[in-house]
Formats: sequence, structure tokens, C-alpha cells
Amino acid sequence: MKIPILTNDPSFTSWGMARMLLDTDTLELELQELVLVKTKKTTEKRARVSSDKLERAETLSRAFLKMAQGVSAIFSEVPSGAQDANSANAFGIVVGILAAAPIPITQVMPLETKEATGLGKNATKAEIIAWAFEKYPHPTWLRARGKADGPLVADNEHLADAIAVAEAGVLTDEFRRSLSLMRRAA
Repeated sequence: MKIPILTNDPSFTSWGMARMLLDTDTLELELQELVLVKTKKTTEKRARVSSDKLERAETLSRAFLKMAQGVSAIFSEVPSGAQDANSANAFGIVVGILAAAPIPITQVMPLETKEATGLGKNATKAEIIAWAFEKYPHPTWLRARGKADGPLVADNEHLADAIAVAEAGVLTDEFRRSLSLMRRAA
């Protein structure tokens, strides 16, 4: 049986998402769609400083919840740790958006994500993009100048990481337990 899943590399500035099909018997993944949602701080003067954060959070939340409609599983890294107040604020917003997911999220650690690629924990962003593109060629990868034959752009790192999250997520004990329940219910 194939089920739709959503997998995420969440961030307040560049949230990568991949919608995929997962074969529950073989654990093979099939890429359906890649979506990158970017936000940036506005330079516009506002009465409230918080208005910018709220608008950006709404943009991310709408995109995430739209992509999460009708999926049977969601995988995501969940941000933790911050070096300053702005980072802590951004992490809190991202975690809050993830908490609004319509179904429970299978959490994946960043190290598990890198290891799932087979490239090792020191893999570069470019190596992860190349790995994901080779494994899952698809027309929704981001290309320079929007041309179908243009070179891949650096922003694909967030999409490639979302795919690696899926590869790691299906191997977690947490997901394996929920998968056995899905199989029994089918």
C-alpha cells in the first residue's frame, strides 16, 4: 500500500517541504512535489515590531498546513537550541507551526538526516543536493533562471534536506511502531 507523506526541513527563513508517496511494504519513497517557502524581514516601518514576525509565521503556517492536508505521516527535524534571542524566537515560531500539524509528527534528528544520505555526518550542502537530485529527479527542483535545464540553485539544500528527513524518518523506531499499526488497520 502506498501512503502520502509530508517531510520537512523547517526554518523561519527557508522552509523546505517534500510531498512523497511511501510504499508501506518496501519503504520505498517516490517524490511527488517539492516546495520551498522563503520569508524575510521587511524593511517597512510598522506600528508594531511583532507584525513582521506574525505575517511571516502566517505565510509559513498556511503553506505547511496546505501541504499536510491528506497525508498519512509527517516527518520533520524540530529546531532546538539558539545562540541569541532572535534565533530562539524563530525556533519558537517554527515549533508552534509544527505543533499545529493535523497528525503527530515523527521527529528526526539532524545527525539521522545526514546519515540517511549515506554521505556521512560531514556531508556538504552541495553533496546532499547532488545525492537527493540523483535519487529523486523531478521537475520541481529549483533551477537558475527558472529554466527546466538550468543548473540547480543553492536553495535546493532545504528541499534536499527534507528528502533526507524522509529517508531517516522511515527508519526511526517511532515510525516503525506506527507503521505496524497502519498495516494491522489496513
